[in-house]
Amino acid sequence: HVLDVRNFGFAGALQLAPYPGEPARRPYEIAMACWQRGLYVRYGGDTLQFGPAFVMEREQISEMFGIVSEALRAA
Repeated sequence: HVLDVRNFGFAGALQLAPYPGEPARRPYEIAMACWQRGLYVRYGGDTLQFGPAFVMEREQISEMFGIVSEALRAA
């Protein structure tokens, strides 16, 4: 479902393939799947948007993207 990965410093976004005629549906569904797993992810348009804390440890970053990966596979 991922079409593009963008970042600027520590901020990033995943551009997702839209459902035909419903560009915001897939990001919403994946963001809600992340929320159910304990991670808040901002979404807008056809993207998931990330702005992690600058004080995150590697383990926390791995956990964050593990949750995102699970949600993407489940979608």
